[in-house]
Amino acid sequence: MCIRDRCFTVGQSLTPATLGAPRSCALGWAIVFETATGNVATYSDQWVYYISGDGKIFKSTNGANNFIQLTPNEISISAISGFSVLGAEAYPGDTQQPLVGIKLVGTITNNTVVTPFSVQTSVTQRLVDI
Repeated sequence: MCIRDRCFTVGQSLTPATLGAPRSCALGWAIVFETATGNVATYSDQWVYYISGDGKIFKSTNGANNFIQLTPNEISISAISGFSVLGAEAYPGDTQQPLVGIKLVGTITNNTVVTPFSVQTSVTQRLVDI
């Protein structure tokens, strides 16, 4: 995680043209960030993760131009899953260190056996930005 963390909430479209400025949100369906080795002057190298409406996770490493499915078809991610971003905006408007929360709830189906799972983690930027 680095500069330009951005969270997308319900109703916001995810395209290369909408990557834009950093934005925090409490519960989003997509997250965008610039990697530590990325070029902050462009959006084409930003990494994007999103949870689709049919419960799959997708990833792009080229600014939302192309996506690959990360989860196999046996995994279904629930609608209560999502991303939260706090402290994405620039100082002095924001005085919180960037923090990303990831919550994934779903099921794994193997033949007729359905196994529920729940994973939650947080990620923070090591470099102080406030």
